[in-house]
Amino acid sequence: MPVAVHLRAGILLFAAVILPMLLVWYPRPLFEAAGTAKLPCLVAVLAAVLGPVINYLKARDGRPLAKPTMRLLFAAQFIVLAGCALALYVQRPVYLVFTNDRFDLVLAREISPLDLAKAKGEFMRRPLGSPVYVA
Repeated sequence: MPVAVHLRAGILLFAAVILPMLLVWYPRPLFEAAGTAKLPCLVAVLAAVLGPVINYLKARDGRPLAKPTMRLLFAAQFIVLAGCALALYVQRPVYLVFTNDRFDLVLAREISPLDLAKAKGEFMRRPLGSPVYVA
C-alpha cells in the first residue's frame, strides 16, 4: 500500500473517531480545563502518523512491507486508537458545577458507582453528551 494512502487512512480514522469526541465532550474551554485529554490525543495522532512513517522507511529501502506485517501494523494502529478513545471516554467532563463564585469541572472517572446508586432522577447515570451545567 502506498504511503500516502496509508497516511490518509490513518488521518481519516483519527478524524472519524477522536474528533467527534473532542467536539462533543471537550468543547473549547473544557479541553484546556480538563487537562487529561492532551495525552490520549497526542498518542492518537502518533498512532495515525507512525504507521505510515514505518511504511515509508521500509519502502524507501526498496523492500515494501509484507501483507501480514502491514495487517499487524494496521491492527496496532487501531488498538492504540481504540485505547485513546477509551481514555477520552473515561475521563470526559460530565458536569460543570457552579459553586459560589466559580465553575468546577467534574470528570466521569470522579463519580463512583456508589454515588450513582444513591442519586435520583437524571443524575443516576453519567451524561453521554456534552457536559451538563448544574448548580
